[in-house]
Amino acid sequence: MTDVMLLTGRKLRRVTVPRGILSIQVFLTYRCGFGCPDCTNNLTPRKDPRNEMSGRQWVEGLGRFEPPVPVVLRGGEPSEHPGFLEILETLPARIPVRVVTNLSWDVTEMIGRVSPERMNRQPSWAPI
Repeated sequence: MTDVMLLTGRKLRRVTVPRGILSIQVFLTYRCGFGCPDCTNNLTPRKDPRNEMSGRQWVEGLGRFEPPVPVVLRGGEPSEHPGFLEILETLPARIPVRVVTNLSWDVTEMIGRVSPERMNRQPSWAPI
């Protein structure tokens, strides 16, 4: 298995994804403008946003998985992560991306920056 050279100049090993894994779901942030009483994020204390990984760190980490499987960006509300669009723009094209969002944000900037082909719009995916 080959190494992955990160933008930081470090080398990390690729991570082998076991057969049968349908997606890798990541919580970019626990921040959200809503306070829904039935939200699963209310089951644990909120994480400090200052400890969130940067967009570049997410891209470097998610780029290590082989074979590529769809990545589901979740949260709280994933668009509240400061690197949200950076992640969508720079994650390798070989990795399908899905976003779980409440669409409480202005998608205009995303439409201008991220190609529609970048998003995996297939309706069938692992249930939450």
